[in-house]
Amino acid sequence: MDENGQNAEFLKNSFEYIKSYPFGFFERTLKKFYYFWWFAPPAGVFYPAGWFILYKLFYAFILILGLYGILGIYKENMFREKKEIILIFILLFSIAFIQSLFYIETRHRWAVEPVFLILTAKGISQIVRCLRKNKCS
Repeated sequence: MDENGQNAEFLKNSFEYIKSYPFGFFERTLKKFYYFWWFAPPAGVFYPAGWFILYKLFYAFILILGLYGILGIYKENMFREKKEIILIFILLFSIAFIQSLFYIETRHRWAVEPVFLILTAKGISQIVRCLRKNKCS
């Protein structure tokens, strides 16, 4: 088959699978959504174990402080309205959802990491400010 023929065949098979196994499709999509935000089982198999552990720790640092940054933005009313933070969530989650449908490998999370690093910077600044004032909440 040519490329268009293959595309049509894959699309047909995909919809047949979804119709035949809707709960399996839903469960696997949720699992891939989780893998998008964390790590799929085959992630890091070609790297030394120590490097992969360091990367997981680094990513956990980014993720936790990014979430803390989002919380701080929300609590401090940094936006005129909450619509701006909702727009950021829609951006992050729409990319994650699309990748969950067409999942290939973890590196596709790189599409959201630059945005998340900005939020991580906010989380770090909150911690620094908290430590300077000696009032952490």
